[in-house]
Amino acid sequence: MKKIILVPTDFTVQSLLPVEYAALHNPADELDIILVHCAALSNSISELLFYSPEEEINKYMNDAFANACHNLKNRFGSKIGSLRVELFHGFTTGAFENFIAAKKIQEILIPAGYRFVLHKTAVDPLRFIKSCSLPVSEVSLQIKNNPSQKDQAAA
Repeated sequence: MKKIILVPTDFTVQSLLPVEYAALHNPADELDIILVHCAALSNSISELLFYSPEEEINKYMNDAFANACHNLKNRFGSKIGSLRVELFHGFTTGAFENFIAAKKIQEILIPAGYRFVLHKTAVDPLRFIKSCSLPVSEVSLQIKNNPSQKDQAAA
């Protein structure tokens, strides 16, 4: 049995903690995990003509986040079928519901008490998640204060 889970991300290692929780506690045989980042699109026609989701993701991806994703895939390779980042550019709960339906997402996991780091074009994902129709589970995991331990949390 395969299960598709959405986890919001701001490209910090801390936002990956629900992925580890899912791999450890979910009874499904295989998990497909979609890390979603909510961001507004530019209004510039020239920027939209040359828009690339991959370039947008790479703009915010950092080494610590990429390494943590790689470590999670290696550590839970038999459980995590796929772990990928997708962008959501909508502004309404209805658009988010359509995104969820198109991706066939079955559950949403969010880190309890976590405040997402929002860059210039980012939109708070909790705005959409809290009002959607899918079950949302808040994952209570300790986030350590030591920066070196943060980077190892998902390792």
